[in-house]
Amino acid sequence: MFYSLIYSDSRSIPEIDTQDKQLVLDQIGSLDFSEDFELLLVKDNTCLNFYNYPKERYLLFNESEKNDYPKLDFKAEHNDEIRRILEQFINEDNLSFTEKIFVDHERKIETIKKNRFDNWKTQYEIKRKNERFEFLKPIALTLFIFSIISGMIYLIYSEEYKFIAHETQMVNAIIFETGRSHIGRGVHVQKIKYSYNFKHKTYKDYKILIRNTKEKRIGDSLRLKISKLKPKRNKIIGFY
Repeated sequence: MFYSLIYSDSRSIPEIDTQDKQLVLDQIGSLDFSEDFELLLVKDNTCLNFYNYPKERYLLFNESEKNDYPKLDFKAEHNDEIRRILEQFINEDNLSFTEKIFVDHERKIETIKKNRFDNWKTQYEIKRKNERFEFLKPIALTLFIFSIISGMIYLIYSEEYKFIAHETQMVNAIIFETGRSHIGRGVHVQKIKYSYNFKHKTYKDYKILIRNTKEKRIGDSLRLKISKLKPKRNKIIGFY
């Protein structure tokens, strides 16, 4: 088996092309990890590169008939581990140990990438969901305010606000007086006064008929909705 060792950026170890395995192992044993260097080990058609720099310390493994494996990074305190892998690469016959290191490392990288992607996807989906809710918040708030205003307008316009939290009852009333009321810009509408009885007591009230209705006369009847708690509160339901 033929071995090559190329040691760059230093004059202490020459390049070696040999069939003497022990010579290569001796050179590996004498590596000074405090220096900056690049080491290339070649065994037949298989290469193992080691890069030793302050910001980069990693191994690369390449087999001629296979794809390159991802680089394997090491920290400063892993010098013995690095030397062991280099020596194992030279000593083993079928490279199963060296290849397993990089195969396991590649799987670990793929697992890390998958986990990172899954985490990113989860966070992205949460963010999109939150953004969707954030987008709907002003719409929901607008609809809520609109419903409140609409409800208030309805209660005022329909006079139903008079009966909030009140029990009600229908009674008949009689118009006893009519007249005209000026509402501005030369417009006059009919004003009626009516009376009704509730629990043996007579109540009187008046209304200005702003809506277009048939002219009412004294003695005409109308239907009222009144509050049992406060019978003075009433609303005209209709005329007959």
